[in-house]
Amino acid sequence: MANVEPTTAGDQDAAETPHRYVAWGLLPDPVSRRIKNVTEGLRAEFGGPEIIVPHIPILGSIILTEEDAVNTFRQACQAIGTIPCKVTHVATSPFYYQCVHLFIDPDHEVQQRTEIFARFFRRISNMLHLSLLYGELTAEEKKRAQEKVSVLDEAITSFNFTIDRLALYKCHDEDRTQQSWEKILELRLH
Repeated sequence: MANVEPTTAGDQDAAETPHRYVAWGLLPDPVSRRIKNVTEGLRAEFGGPEIIVPHIPILGSIILTEEDAVNTFRQACQAIGTIPCKVTHVATSPFYYQCVHLFIDPDHEVQQRTEIFARFFRRISNMLHLSLLYGELTAEEKKRAQEKVSVLDEAITSFNFTIDRLALYKCHDEDRTQQSWEKILELRLH
């Protein structure tokens, strides 16, 4: 057996070790600030972790090596154009990361682009949503939170924006605050 330097073996192992990754659609700055105001208002009343980066999940958790994740992400971003988003209503869900969210209209153009993106990873596309509050609330608390969204921003269910940037994040499922999640790459869509 050949001698292998520990650092070389360690570096190669690290590069070949699969991790969890997600792809997020990043919001234009004015939209991000608007969403942050709503999320902070909801957190003040209902608790929950800060949503560090307001985003729309384009690809759910997938396990790949970093090299494979980056290469596939680059190819997928080159294959799709910008993603037009139309908010239709405030919704709730039993899922922690979708507790209170804005539902994005899955029209044909949006579906087509997100499906193309997901196919590069051999996945199906996500239900597009924009989370406003992470947590595990009771049905009554969710109803109150849903109503509070309209108080914080009465026009939030009738606006449009375009996602022109996607980010690839390495995620750690055990960290529900997403504080330890790290952005690996951000690309502009054309």
